[in-house]
Amino acid sequence: PRSTPSNSSAASDVYKRQLYALSLENGKRSWEFKTNGYIRGDVVFSDRVVYVASMDGNLYALHDLAQETRQAQQAWPMPYATGTSITKGPVVLAGTVYVVNDSRECHAVSIHSGRRQWMVKDVDEVLARGKLNTYLARGGRYVLAVDNTTGDVHWILDTGNKGVARFLRNPTDGIIYLMRPDGTAYAVREREPERVPKPVEKKAAGPEAAKAS
Repeated sequence: PRSTPSNSSAASDVYKRQLYALSLENGKRSWEFKTNGYIRGDVVFSDRVVYVASMDGNLYALHDLAQETRQAQQAWPMPYATGTSITKGPVVLAGTVYVVNDSRECHAVSIHSGRRQWMVKDVDEVLARGKLNTYLARGGRYVLAVDNTTGDVHWILDTGNKGVARFLRNPTDGIIYLMRPDGTAYAVREREPERVPKPVEKKAAGPEAAKAS
């Protein structure tokens, strides 16, 4: 968002709701976009699409066009509504954009359609995504393993009474990094379920086998 002018409180309010794209070559404005609420969190750029969350409760996906269009074009038919204000920036991992609203609800939204895949309550931030699960932080102490497809909570890791001083987000793989208050660091890796080999079925002896015996 653009810096706040000092000569007008009305203009200040407007600029906090605006997002501007500036050319890397000359710094000129390529396009702009206005939301109905303040923009507090970071803006995320992924695969030529800009994702921005607003305190109006919506998550927006905007095309990053090279030409000067003045007004941004939305990538989804409608912005995704979470139902309450959002002050944290979204997170994009493996074809899904995650956003946590101020009611501590984590919404997983398809980057292609802008539709919800699942929603989990009582969550503070998104940590990582593995082959099986998405990992979410709860209350500075717990880590939730949530199924990537269904949103079902498979397990909850309790880090102990001392809690976690800081969770480190890992967009590369499914490893979870934790920093404890005593200065120790932990790396928790996703474990895939063991595959049990199928038993070999024995064919029943036929008439010919009975005669041979």
